[in-house]
Amino acid sequence: KAKEMTKEDKNMILVAVATFSAKRKILRASRPFHSYELLRFCTKLDTTVVGGLTKLITAFLKDIPWITDTKQMKQKKKGVKGTTNVAPKVDENGQSFEVDIITSIDRDFGSNTWPDFERVEVMDPVPMFVGDIDGIRRHAVGAGLHPLEQSTKDVDAMNTSVLLRSGLPKTLLNELQFACSGNDDPDRAWKLAAKYGFCPVFDAGVERLIWVVGNKKKERHDGKDKYSSRNSFDELDVPPIKLWDESFPRYVKKH
Repeated sequence: KAKEMTKEDKNMILVAVATFSAKRKILRASRPFHSYELLRFCTKLDTTVVGGLTKLITAFLKDIPWITDTKQMKQKKKGVKGTTNVAPKVDENGQSFEVDIITSIDRDFGSNTWPDFERVEVMDPVPMFVGDIDGIRRHAVGAGLHPLEQSTKDVDAMNTSVLLRSGLPKTLLNELQFACSGNDDPDRAWKLAAKYGFCPVFDAGVERLIWVVGNKKKERHDGKDKYSSRNSFDELDVPPIKLWDESFPRYVKKH
């Protein structure tokens, strides 16, 4: 959430920023969850902020409207360290729920090294195309794409949302759909794209991560994964991968 900056704030240097989505209500392994997505995290150029992501997520969790069990919160105040709003959570209607934060990592830039987050899915590389006239990268599949013809128009003057979610021209899409259905030539799609002046490029795929707030921490014992009670007030002791696989509604697995 954006907050009004005071005169004192304007004299400070912004070194790290995180943005989050609105709440989504999801059933995970038949348990009600309030799920949020970590959309972006960035730091000042050439700057490493130690513990920056953890601090920002902690601040975000404090802004989530929930009611916690008073007795267990008192236990927290007595000196239980390393916890953040992990007592049982109840909404305004008295219904209990759990909280999770999900995010995605572009594998072009690395893999999961964030504390508390666990990898639950790795998406396959997605084909994209670059036009030989305007040099704009276009997505072949995905939600919210804007079909875009090649143009000599100044890219800097184009709408940012269109640029970020540019799709292939409708004429090429229609021809691909007609020509590739039932075609045995595996290179047919690339040949058609080349005819329209597009060269295929690929990313390295995407990792999907989840942090179940208050879930017991996974540790390795004798080569096996076990979940300890560290950092947890509640009895939720379910592997994140099970929660992810048994979610409704859920993200698509394939395009």
